[in-house]
Amino acid sequence: MSMNKLQVHARSERGSNAVRRLRAGGFVPAVLYGLHREPHLLKIRGDDLAGMLREGNRMVDLALDDQVQAALLKDLQFDSLGERVLHADFVRVDLAETLRIKIPIRYVGVAKGQAAGGLVDHRLSELEVECLPGRIPEQIEVPVRDLDVGQSIHVRELHLPEGVTCPLNPETVVVAVTVMVEKVEKEAAAVPEAEAAEPEIIVRKDRPDEEGQKG
Repeated sequence: MSMNKLQVHARSERGSNAVRRLRAGGFVPAVLYGLHREPHLLKIRGDDLAGMLREGNRMVDLALDDQVQAALLKDLQFDSLGERVLHADFVRVDLAETLRIKIPIRYVGVAKGQAAGGLVDHRLSELEVECLPGRIPEQIEVPVRDLDVGQSIHVRELHLPEGVTCPLNPETVVVAVTVMVEKVEKEAAAVPEAEAAEPEIIVRKDRPDEEGQKG
């Protein structure tokens, strides 16, 4: 993952009114914390942050005055429409210290089992990995083209970038191709209908009638 420089500015504004004015001026409020140091309140130009996000960067050099701090974008808060960034959280990182972080999974191809009526079950949408900050991948690609019905891909079968490991159980299923539930239910429901027969009526000659007399 590339390390781009992002210009940030210290802010002293607090409270909802101050933050609204800041956003109206084209800035996004942010906070920087971690490495056992005091949190710093920051503001970032919205256009600068948007450019960073478009490039898919999560690791960045935050430039504040004459200092530069390597940081990881930890969280983003969006508006109700999911379009505008309202707040950003950054955590300081030591470039020599291994991080544990979740990376998005990108499934590549169409599983051949789908042609046979299979259903692709994506068990994981992101993968927890451990690596140095400078080796954080943007995504983990998982090819699924060769998966047939009844087959799956486990963590141990993933091809991770150099220097990246996964702490999960190696037998954890990442993706599987299963028989479609709807198809199974229809087939199961069709069996009783085909095997159903008229109920057998047993007439007992010694059954008493309503007057208590045997027929």
